[in-house]
Amino acid sequence: MQRALDDAKSPQAALPRRIMTAWCLGIVGSGDKARCLAYEDALNARMVADVRR
Repeated sequence: MQRALDDAKSPQAALPRRIMTAWCLGIVGSGDKARCLAYEDALNARMVADVRR
């Protein structure tokens, strides 16, 4: 999907990247407008978890 959006020079081409950044890193936006979203079960937290449930 990303390649198709990029090839078509779609105005929505940045959307999948933004979604993945939010999902994997928990960060939405950039610079002064960046916001951190913290969820216990977020992908970024689960990948580095030291404790088994």
